[in-house]
This record gives sequence, structure tokens and C-alpha cells, in this order.
Amino acid sequence: MSEIEKMYYVDVNDSAKLMMLEHITFLSQVNVTAAEKLYEDFEKAFDSLSKFPHRCPVFDTPYTSSEYRRLVIDRYVLLFTIDNQKNIVHVEYIWDSRQGNTLL
Repeated sequence: MSEIEKMYYVDVNDSAKLMMLEHITFLSQVNVTAAEKLYEDFEKAFDSLSKFPHRCPVFDTPYTSSEYRRLVIDRYVLLFTIDNQKNIVHVEYIWDSRQGNTLL
């Protein structure tokens, strides 16, 4: 099976889920419709990662030995790793790019 046909399981860890929930909750206090759209955008992003995660660029950082990749959704950045042996994408961070990258 080629890399293009391979499907990946997308595992969003608890910390990333919490980050996503915080962004959606904050936005819902201002605009419920926008918060619902953001949720849908995250779901679409996870679905797209299951199909071809390698299209996303590597996120260069000297602070980790793991090869993180990034996917930008509007102003939000998802950082993830790919386990090609097990066909799993591990989403580890989701942050608002306006906040900088203090996570790393």
C-alpha cells in the first residue's frame, strides 16, 4: 500500500483535547456560531491528518528529539508526530498562534 492510500488513526492526547476545548469555550463566550465552526474545522483537520499527514511541514525546534509536524487551521496550530510503524498520528499540542509558541 502506498503512502497516499495508507490511513492513519488520529490520537488526540488529553492535553491537546483540553487545549482545543479551552479555545472553543473561550470563543463561544463571544460567538457561538464561530465556536461551532471552529469545532468543525478541528474535526476536518483530524480527518485530513488520517489521510495524508506527511503533507504538513516539519516544525523545527531544538527542544525535542521527536519530529513534530504542524498543521495550521486559521490561527490555530496543531503539532503532531507520526508513527509510521503503527499508522498513528499523535496530536500533542493545539494553540492559538497569536499567543506565540511558549509551549516549546
